[in-house]
Amino acid sequence: MDSQQLQGSIRSQLQNRQLIQEWLPIWTDWGIEDTETWVHSLGVTFWTLLGHKLGFVAISEAPAIRNKALYSEDQIRSDSVWYEPETHNPTVIIEFERYSGAGDQTKLAGKVKNLLIAQQRADQTPKVLILAYWTKGVKTLPPHHNLLNLFATGFETLRQIRIPGSSTGKLMFFQFVLHEHRDHKLRLEQVLERGVHE
Repeated sequence: MDSQQLQGSIRSQLQNRQLIQEWLPIWTDWGIEDTETWVHSLGVTFWTLLGHKLGFVAISEAPAIRNKALYSEDQIRSDSVWYEPETHNPTVIIEFERYSGAGDQTKLAGKVKNLLIAQQRADQTPKVLILAYWTKGVKTLPPHHNLLNLFATGFETLRQIRIPGSSTGKLMFFQFVLHEHRDHKLRLEQVLERGVHE
């Protein structure tokens, strides 16, 4: 499956609300409280289940240890990584994070940096990198153009090590929109694609 086909498969599955309801009714129907790391745990679980459905060996909280000598001061653990069964190469890397407004922009930028380091450590074999974020309601969106620029140009670590931008991967954004109901529980209402780095 090439990069375009893989992106299309991911898009198609994310439009299937019934699939999410079947796998995680706790998220769509039962509702959860906005405490601890409930939403994050559900997001990581969903992405890993989706990787399995699409034929990958999908692992949650996977450390980026292949080629660990690269940028060794950075301890990276990706929320979900999908490996090709035939080549054993990581093909998709996903980060899932909360976005509540402008105060979380630095947090999202940090996730893009983690994606870049993880891709570099995997010899740039990952074709698709995903930054998924969840919001209460639609909210003001994060500045995707800044995140895309970071992904394309790279950055410098605190130790002044240059991390190059990605020349081989595609960065996709997805927004998971949750609403709080009368019982004060959050439920997933929709998943929206918010653009892709070409």
